[in-house]
Amino acid sequence: PNDIPTQQYACEVLGNLCHGNAKNREMIRQQEGIDCIITAMRNHPNDADVQHQSCAALRNLAYENATNRKEIATKGAVELILQAMSNHPGAYIVQYQACGALANLAYEKENGNQLEQKRSIPLIQAAMVNYPGQLEVQHQALLMYWNLLVIHDVGNNDAVRLIAEQNGISLIVIAMRNHPNDGDVQELASDVLGLLTDKNEGNRASVVHHGGIEALVAAMRKDSNKDKLKQKACRVLSNLAENNYEYRMRITESGGIETIV
Repeated sequence: PNDIPTQQYACEVLGNLCHGNAKNREMIRQQEGIDCIITAMRNHPNDADVQHQSCAALRNLAYENATNRKEIATKGAVELILQAMSNHPGAYIVQYQACGALANLAYEKENGNQLEQKRSIPLIQAAMVNYPGQLEVQHQALLMYWNLLVIHDVGNNDAVRLIAEQNGISLIVIAMRNHPNDGDVQELASDVLGLLTDKNEGNRASVVHHGGIEALVAAMRKDSNKDKLKQKACRVLSNLAENNYEYRMRITESGGIETIV
């Protein structure tokens, strides 16, 4: 357990073996592989390679496996993932895999208490700030937002408040601007903005202030044949236009009518 290269490569192998393989995800858990990965993270918190491979392995183990998601969370892995993000802000690959692991763990509603939103949301947003051009980080961060807001209920006012308070709306709009050709980022960002602006005047004002209208219209114009994106972008614009003449005019001036029609 004290040999760093061995721990790094062992975690890497486990992560690769369970990538796209549901049977191996089960087998690794049954053979106490989750415990081994968590032990590696605890023993080597300052080694970015161990943390990167551990987060990647946990991310893959948590994918489409509710039992694994629950076990990973209840055994304290969320705290270790957050610690990895805190310890290695300059390691892109740690941030990317950590965001992905958190996003997959957040897909399990029972993991709500372990997700530590007051810590996880600021760390996710720090990753978005530090790596604005890295598509993978932005995508996984947006997925984490979506899971927090949908799987853990849109009425989860803590998540809505924390995302908005930590400049999250600005970061979402920036992600849309920086990755105009990625349909997944555009769709996820629109979906999250729709959730954040539902019956929330403060968040609506923030979306408009940070150029969200223009980003949404540009996204629809870019992928005019993508119905899901158009639906989600229109939801946000509908929220913004509700009872607000100024926002309606801005949508119109931005080419919203032509793009929607």
